Parts: sequence; C-alpha cells; structure tokens
Amino acid sequence: MNENSKRCYICSQAADNFDEKSQVYSIQCPRCGTYTISRETAVFISQHMSSSHLVSGYIRDANKRDDSPDITPQLLDEIKSDPTIPKTIIEQIDRLIDYLGRSSSYIRERVPYDCSKDYPIIYAKRASELDSIVDHLVKTAILEKPENKYLVLTIDGIRKFQEMATRRVDSTQAFVAMSFKPELIRDV
Repeated sequence: MNENSKRCYICSQAADNFDEKSQVYSIQCPRCGTYTISRETAVFISQHMSSSHLVSGYIRDANKRDDSPDITPQLLDEIKSDPTIPKTIIEQIDRLIDYLGRSSSYIRERVPYDCSKDYPIIYAKRASELDSIVDHLVKTAILEKPENKYLVLTIDGIRKFQEMATRRVDSTQAFVAMSFKPELIRDV
C-alpha cells in the first residue's frame, strides 16, 4: 500500500483517502465507490453504525448515476428507512438482475464481475452473500458466469429483467376516481 492508502470509513477495507487535512474526506473505495464524509460522521459510523452495508450499496448506486454522495448523519437516517433498498434475499436477487439488465446494452453482453468488490451492488454484508446468489442464478439459468470474471443475463434472465421493468412502470401509474354530490357541483 502506498502512503495515501487507508481504510474506507464505510466498509473498513483498503481505500484511497484524499484531502485528510480538511474536515471533509474524499474517499475512493474499490467496493463502496467514491464519496465524501466529514470527520464527525466518520467517527459516528465507526462507533454506532451496524448497517454500513446499506450505506456501501447506496454509494455504489449513486456512483452508477454519476453522483458522488456526501455522507451525512441525515443521509444515514434516510438510507436506513429507504424502501427501495433491498432488505430480503429475494429483493437482493431482483437488485442483481436489475443491475445486470441496466448494465447490458445488447444480448449476451459480459458485465465485469469481482465478487470481492461487487457485493455492495445488492446491499450485501459480505462477498459470500453475492456469491451464493450468483451461484443460485447460474443454477436456475438466469445467469451465466463465463471465466468467473463476468456475469451474463441469459434469455430467461432478460425476460425476468423485462418483467421487473414492467412491474415498475405499472406501480407508478394510478387511477383516481372521485364522486361528487350534485349539490356540490356548480356551474364551472
């Protein structure tokens, strides 16, 4: 490790810390991604944070959208209560399929994969969780894992991704019906 190499404040693994002389650290972690964090928030996380894997996943999602989040105590509270963050194994499976579907621009595209660094994609606590999910999806023919360093959605995986996308669209549409008593309706 070089002299700039330190530990990530979220996952505690090796990461590059920049600008440590100020009150805000800029971090580049191979697992979590790029983020900034104040000295006070870093201390708080080290003493009180039991759900750092959720923060790690949140940062990876933000980086995928070309955003580098500023980790604050308020954001930590929002992340813990965010209903879009996967909390169950099935939600983690769906998150991985969604990630691969969005990362693929053509059929059978190989998406780079390193289990030791990519487990935050599904908000997993450790790499073995992602590895188990990938193994399951390979056995059920949703994924292929060529050369153990790529993931590829199969036709069944693409179908599952499309079904999930359709459900997302359907869940954002609503119909509102209102009834009015005739005496409430006036000439408009």
